[in-house]
Amino acid sequence: QKVTDYNAVAQYSQPDFTAAIKTTNQADDVAVSYIHNVCKDFTFAGQATYNIASGARTLTAGAEHKLHHGVALKYKANNAGTVTTMVEHKLENQVTFRLTTQFDANTYSTVPDKFGLGIVFG
Repeated sequence: QKVTDYNAVAQYSQPDFTAAIKTTNQADDVAVSYIHNVCKDFTFAGQATYNIASGARTLTAGAEHKLHHGVALKYKANNAGTVTTMVEHKLENQVTFRLTTQFDANTYSTVPDKFGLGIVFG
């Protein structure tokens, strides 16, 4: 048998944060990530990726803010100018509604490039 893909991952966790480094695509892509639970209602995350072959780099930062019982606002942005927002509402009967938009901040438009609505049962 020939090995077609190989990767590695390392992670360090504490009660309020997690840091990790992982490779994908035959160890050609490297990603370093950090998630910090600032308080019970706010979480911040960041990720830096690097492609060894092409030298391409991406930096992404995001957060989740719990507004009140069952409602959360999630948002992220990357260095390419992509900004994504999501409002998520979890009902007590295990139904989750999601409204998502994605913008290209480089165009200075208030009209989203992408728009989505999701319903999850269970």
